[in-house]
Amino acid sequence: MYFFDIDIKNNNMIVADSISGMILEGNVESLLFHVVNMNVTELGGSYIFCGIYRHNNKVLLSNAQDSKLYVLDILQKSIVPQKVDGIQGVKRIRFFHDEVFQYENNIYIVLRDGKILKTDCDFNRIVCVLQCPNHNCVEHGQILRSEEILYIPLNNLIYVFSMNKERIVDEFYFNDLDKIETMCCIDNDIWISSTSGVVRRLFDNTNSCLIDFSDDNYNFLQDKIRFSRAYCHENEIWLVPCYCEKIYIFNIEKRLLREFSIDQERENGASLHDKHRSNLQKYIAFAKQNNILWLMSSKTRKFYKINLINGEYDEETFKFVGSEILDDCIANRRALIEGNLSIGLEYLINAITKGQGI
Repeated sequence: MYFFDIDIKNNNMIVADSISGMILEGNVESLLFHVVNMNVTELGGSYIFCGIYRHNNKVLLSNAQDSKLYVLDILQKSIVPQKVDGIQGVKRIRFFHDEVFQYENNIYIVLRDGKILKTDCDFNRIVCVLQCPNHNCVEHGQILRSEEILYIPLNNLIYVFSMNKERIVDEFYFNDLDKIETMCCIDNDIWISSTSGVVRRLFDNTNSCLIDFSDDNYNFLQDKIRFSRAYCHENEIWLVPCYCEKIYIFNIEKRLLREFSIDQERENGASLHDKHRSNLQKYIAFAKQNNILWLMSSKTRKFYKINLINGEYDEETFKFVGSEILDDCIANRRALIEGNLSIGLEYLINAITKGQGI
């Protein structure tokens, strides 16, 4: 199984398989999954769901192929497109699970280009309420929430958006920083990482560190962002790679930086130029649940569970309830991945290997 986003609530994980288009839900302990909806082909077209967010029995999905959002009713097992009012001339509408925020009876969705959408908790109507000035920035960095406030970084600017007032109430400009990629909060201090590898407190650059990327195998992509997310655990910041090779851990008390290695994830020229690799981004899906970090690798297509307390990790295997999934899986695969035969055959081989998961 290969997916671009994960949403975890109450020990339940929901994902959208990018190859078959099926929506699947499973328990985080057993990783035993069941199919929520597999009739995506009824919508017509091609569906690669790259964003997923669950609220109660409704699931909001973004499709990498078009400018609509999709709403899945888990109880009815139905999925319908939902247009977004107030947006014109947009080819794709994209978000990740941690870019969606509930505030009182509304849900706010920050799109990758800085547009902010608003919807009710059943996703009955979705409307664009604001466009953050993006100054030619393609995508915003990691968003930080503090009660009703969202801190949204675009390049070296941070916009402060109030969900209560539905407007930008402040902004901060940092002329000593390049693009801000990640943000997290420890003991009321906001820590950021930037494209150049700087890790520092947001309003205090006296306690910073600089990551050396000189031996990184991704250095041929120097114009790309280095990190997708920063996750705080006690006095440490875990930096999840986007277009760099290694996970880095920064101890804010000792001001020490160390690497976290997964042997199978070491990169080289062959792995980065593999024609069967569909995405160069190091980890394409990520989520933190209590003391656990979940990562989906683009290199190995493996799903990792990392314990942030002791640093141990496991390679996880998905299992499914019922074998009847296979025929439908194959049918959906044929309908949805025309022109990508190599990935389809790989998925088919995995699917029919019963008892070993997908």
